[in-house]
Amino acid sequence: MDLKTWIDSVLKKLELHKDDDHHVLQTLKVEFRLVKTFLVCARLLNQQFYSLLGELGKGLPPPSALLQNRLHAHLYRLEVGLVPCAQHLYILLHRLEDGYGLLPSHLAGTASKFHQVVNSFKQEVTESFAKMSAESLNYASSPSRDKFMEFFHSLLENLEDILIWSKQACDSRLETLLEPLQEKLVFLNNFIRFSRMQGKDEHQLMEHFGGVAVSAAYLCYLCWFSRDDDRVFDGMDLKILELMEKIKPRDQQVSAAYIGILEFRSFTLSTNADMLIAGNFVDSLLSNLWDLLLNCGASFMVSLKHQMRILYEGLHLLRNILMKHRDKYNGLHERKKDLIGAVVNDAGVVIFSLYQNRIDEALAKEQDVKIFRLLEKIKLIKVELQGKYPATVRFNFPTTNELRFIDLLLENLTQLEICNVDPISFAKDRVEAVQNYRLFLESYLQKTVEHPTRYPNHEFENVKEDLVFFTSFLEDYMEQHKQHQNLQVQTLREDLIFLRSFLENTFEQCNQLEELQALCNHIIEVAYKAEFVIDSLIVGDISFYSLMLFHNVKEEIKLVKTKTLEIDDQRYLTKAKKATKSLRNVPSQGSISIINKVVVGLEDEAQAIMDHLIRGSKQFDIVSIVGMPGIGKTTMAQKLYRHPSITSHFHICGWCCISQVQCKKDWLMEILACIDQKAQYSEMNEDDLAEKLRKLLKKKKYLIVLDDVWDIEAWNALKGSFPDDDNGSRILLTSRHHELALSVKPTGKLHPLRLLTDEESWELLQKKLEITTEEGYPPALSVLGRQIAKKCNGLPLSIVIISGILATLDQVGWEEVAERLCSNMVGDTEQCKKILEMSYRHLPDHLKPCLLYFATFQKDQEIPIRRLVFLLIAELFVLNNEWKNPEKIAEDYIMALINRSLVMVGRQRSIGGVKTCSIHDLLHDFCVAKAKDENFLQLIQGYEEFLNFDEPDNLRRLCIHSQPKHFMKSRLFCSRIRSILFSACGRWRIEILNKLSFVFHLKLLRVLDLAQIFVGVEFPNEITILFLLRFVAVLGGMKNIPSSIANLTNLETFLVTTNCNSGKLLLPDSFFTMQKLRHLHVCGAWIDLSLAKDKLDNSSNLHNLCTFSTPQLYLGKTMDKIMTKFPNIHNLKCSLLESEESTGDSKTIVAMDLPSQLESLKLLLGNVTSHHLLELHLPFNLKKLTLEEFSWSIISTIAKLPNLEVLKLLQQVDGVEKWDMEEKEFPKLKFLKLENLNIVKWTGIGDHFPCLEKLVLEYCKKLEELPSCLVYISTLEWIEVHRCPDTVGSLVRDVKQELMNGGYLDLKILISEETEDTSSGPDSDSDSAAWSG
Repeated sequence: MDLKTWIDSVLKKLELHKDDDHHVLQTLKVEFRLVKTFLVCARLLNQQFYSLLGELGKGLPPPSALLQNRLHAHLYRLEVGLVPCAQHLYILLHRLEDGYGLLPSHLAGTASKFHQVVNSFKQEVTESFAKMSAESLNYASSPSRDKFMEFFHSLLENLEDILIWSKQACDSRLETLLEPLQEKLVFLNNFIRFSRMQGKDEHQLMEHFGGVAVSAAYLCYLCWFSRDDDRVFDGMDLKILELMEKIKPRDQQVSAAYIGILEFRSFTLSTNADMLIAGNFVDSLLSNLWDLLLNCGASFMVSLKHQMRILYEGLHLLRNILMKHRDKYNGLHERKKDLIGAVVNDAGVVIFSLYQNRIDEALAKEQDVKIFRLLEKIKLIKVELQGKYPATVRFNFPTTNELRFIDLLLENLTQLEICNVDPISFAKDRVEAVQNYRLFLESYLQKTVEHPTRYPNHEFENVKEDLVFFTSFLEDYMEQHKQHQNLQVQTLREDLIFLRSFLENTFEQCNQLEELQALCNHIIEVAYKAEFVIDSLIVGDISFYSLMLFHNVKEEIKLVKTKTLEIDDQRYLTKAKKATKSLRNVPSQGSISIINKVVVGLEDEAQAIMDHLIRGSKQFDIVSIVGMPGIGKTTMAQKLYRHPSITSHFHICGWCCISQVQCKKDWLMEILACIDQKAQYSEMNEDDLAEKLRKLLKKKKYLIVLDDVWDIEAWNALKGSFPDDDNGSRILLTSRHHELALSVKPTGKLHPLRLLTDEESWELLQKKLEITTEEGYPPALSVLGRQIAKKCNGLPLSIVIISGILATLDQVGWEEVAERLCSNMVGDTEQCKKILEMSYRHLPDHLKPCLLYFATFQKDQEIPIRRLVFLLIAELFVLNNEWKNPEKIAEDYIMALINRSLVMVGRQRSIGGVKTCSIHDLLHDFCVAKAKDENFLQLIQGYEEFLNFDEPDNLRRLCIHSQPKHFMKSRLFCSRIRSILFSACGRWRIEILNKLSFVFHLKLLRVLDLAQIFVGVEFPNEITILFLLRFVAVLGGMKNIPSSIANLTNLETFLVTTNCNSGKLLLPDSFFTMQKLRHLHVCGAWIDLSLAKDKLDNSSNLHNLCTFSTPQLYLGKTMDKIMTKFPNIHNLKCSLLESEESTGDSKTIVAMDLPSQLESLKLLLGNVTSHHLLELHLPFNLKKLTLEEFSWSIISTIAKLPNLEVLKLLQQVDGVEKWDMEEKEFPKLKFLKLENLNIVKWTGIGDHFPCLEKLVLEYCKKLEELPSCLVYISTLEWIEVHRCPDTVGSLVRDVKQELMNGGYLDLKILISEETEDTSSGPDSDSDSAAWSG
């Protein structure tokens, strides 16, 4: 066998080990493939050599002609040198395959020898490639074309093998160099195969790019064998770039070649292989269009760019049809199949026509018209698909808080009027372009009539349809825009108001009547369509497509309005009542058993509840068990219900599960069945049943369990049947709603259920496994079992579900569960879905999107409340309220979810309140699935999900947990997207996302969160043209923010994290024009406002700014002026610096009281305290104050603040050693932190700190005395001591002992010698934690 045959045999053996990532095997694969590619190339271009080489196989000596040609001599020596190595490796791989005890590592020696032999031929291979790239071959014959494709396929396999190797070896240089080349060669391969499929003259492409392919093969070879030689490797990027330019259609000759193959052609696909080829070609067109969108210059008109973006989405749809939904293609009418072929070819022509360095206005307008026609054709294909496959077309618009959405849409209409969109000018400007293209089509059509044999019939039909379309478009639509002087916004507003009223009035009925639900869905659908076109016009995307869409939306709204007017309200009301009654009479499906009868742990909780049930007052009482879903409320109730102490204490016990689909009758029958199981109650009505139960319970001591109560209505329906005879009767109620339990009886006993400990979790898992499997579990699995139990986070429901999975698995399966405990297996069980679905369905409309939004965060992530609040506001989930600011409303929403036990509290603030929160993994799984199902949000994790991701037509939000390069490679594009939340994974957090041009085309974005991706050392200018942005978070090394940031007139939250060396971030003076800005926070640098210093007199006040962190303020008049610019600020963190005007002053007034709404202030005083006696003026309503590098002289001012609740004194800079407090200081202070002070004696005898709850002492090395008033503070709960002398710890212990002697036992102390992370304790208000993502 010759060398190529041996190499093919070795590669087949290596393919059997493709899943083995052993380095030796992967390296062998790369190098054998490199040699194969070289040999296939040589075979293609040196037929003479291989015909002579055939003589060797007959045992004849090498002919002289073989050795006289230098190239032939190189090839001959390569054959002779490598065949023995290939033979030996084949034998070794065969032994490895047959299991002779050989390991992949045993191949290392032979592999190394093969590498050395191949490397020794580097010079000969280089010369051979150089000669072959200069050769030209006639590809007119079919065998030549087949051999070229074999070579090209081997080259692509080469690239793929090298890239796989580089990823495994973490060699980013190879990956960076070769991935772009791979993409261009894949495009070329797809184009050639597409041409061959249609029977076109692809040999022209082969002749044009034959040399390019040979050069690419050589560069691959050189990159691999020179990867350790920096001298060769460093110049490789320029060579590859030069090679890629020969493939790009920017060159006029290349572009003409591409267009010549595609122009006026179409195809019909007959096999799956053909569909795959066509789909791959469309994928390459998408790649080229993406490149155009990212790099199109000023010569591309706004309308052209807009329609290019819409075309991208349309081609994406066609690609999915051809590659993923071929059955749908096969079901289309033949004309529509022809239409797809025409669209693909015409799209290629348009895309390659736009690949020019400069495009004149006439050509731009012509392509604009062509794209518009393509979009209309794609729309026809979509309509056909929806008609053919109605079952697969679901309602794919978000259905959360629909009325709120229409309210926002009406606000957008007002903004559209302000924008003064001028369709008349656009229509007049484009009439000539449409007319010219129509004349061109008429001319082409005439040629097809005169020479019918030159043009296929389907091409004639396509052109004829195009001509009819443009004629109609000119006569009807363009003329219509000339007649109207505006967009008729007022009519549209009136129609939307009417439809909103209809939705509100039919809200209850539409969920019960299918016909009405369809109409309501249609209203929502057309509202979302209207939002898209309105916002597109607002941001300046005026094009044929947007104006046509606006016209179509108006007509569709009129049609929907007509349908609503045709409805007989009484008829639907009657149906609704019947449907409601029918729904309430659905028989009970029974409660969901969570852990069967297995109960472990929580003995302390159980005893406390039991005490309230069987002891205490004789009065009728209600005891409530509350907690999050799955925590075991029902289990606890069952445990108590069956306990002998309970059964012996009460005369009657009854149980009722308050299911949402049941009614009062069902509940009464369930309770009665517990009391008298033999009696029949089905024929009795509700009133008779209620009276029957009341009589049975009268004068009896009873316990009735009402399990899983969802709303107060259930209690109101049943309470009349529970007599109060002062005999110790009890109601045991379980609910996930704290407020509901309090509403039932505000003075009732409330028991929030805790999670299981690790030991209790393991005990529960053991017992469940013993019940589920007869033989239990092997003792060897105990370690794994403990790990799994711990990962369930103490939630009984999780443990129960996991036990059911583990019962069917062996040890390997247990290991997988331990590693992937948070997989969808846990959340996809029917029990979890039922519970969580029920909880979600019962939420008020305004809370549903807030809950689903938790899917944007990663599992187990502690979410800063402030950041979550900013996002909820930016997403427009927060309802307007003139009495409350939006931040307070958003916090109320989050607290409502916490009180419903759906959201878990994480860290708390210094004086109470929630600082971070999270949701359970099970709930996260549910939120992700529900958000996807309702098209509310899509979550993508990792590159595999990118590859398999089909963008929904109306995707609103995209949350990405991935590497930045995967995001860029994915070419995700959704013109309707409103939010992108991007977080990197693991070590990829620091990777630079250095190209944000794609963001420019997502013009409807409201939320852009790139806080975990390093975007570079310059602020991305692309962001500043996204006019609808309301929330922006970026991470980078930027030193300044461009003045164009003021373009973001809707921006409310701006979060910047920078690591610039200067430590300053220069803010432009245009910052003062951003009237909607509410929160500006910079982390990692101080904000420099020097650019605005000289323009303050003429700048506007920022009335909406609530949070400003971290500006540098210069003492004097400049600071006073700046402070007046933020009249309503609530939270300020700043640094004070000396200015020229303050240098000579010994006493300086620091007027921080000008913003009267200020509640939280952090001041870094720095050197100003050493040069000035500061007179600090603070607002009376200040609640939180942090002073850093301060002098003690200002303490007396602070002590008099009437509303101060939190005080942190950090790093005293003067030498004052005594703090003698005066009477009635700090009247409302709850939290006090003293750090790095020089105080020796801290005294205070009178009424001080009457409200103090927490005291933290840190690094107070001189402190020798604590005030005696501490032992009289009844509110004191916690004292922490860190890095202080032992004497301080002793003083604190003395305080605790004196309080205990006085009968106060609640004080907790924490004394540590080492530095502690106080963020986990009561002092956890650091800004970095509060703002971080």
